[in-house]
Amino acid sequence: MDFVLPGHGEPLLGHRAWIQKTKEHHAERLERIHQIVIRNAATAHEIAGQLWDRALDPIHYRFAIFEVLAHLVHLRSQGLVERGENRWRQK
Repeated sequence: MDFVLPGHGEPLLGHRAWIQKTKEHHAERLERIHQIVIRNAATAHEIAGQLWDRALDPIHYRFAIFEVLAHLVHLRSQGLVERGENRWRQK
């Protein structure tokens, strides 16, 4: 059976499709963040402001910053970006 009871959200069928969709979403997000940093060195806050086109409440804004930072650390591990004194930049 392909029935998933996640820790939050509704139960779902088709976990393989969900995993693939999630992987594609993160690959797209990584590419968008990388392109932002290629154009101009930026802070995580500046990057988040370019990724979300709506105002985020304080809790979701913190999650957004953590997501951006996690993607930046991943890009750094691939040798694509580096952290400068105050901003992330293309390596």
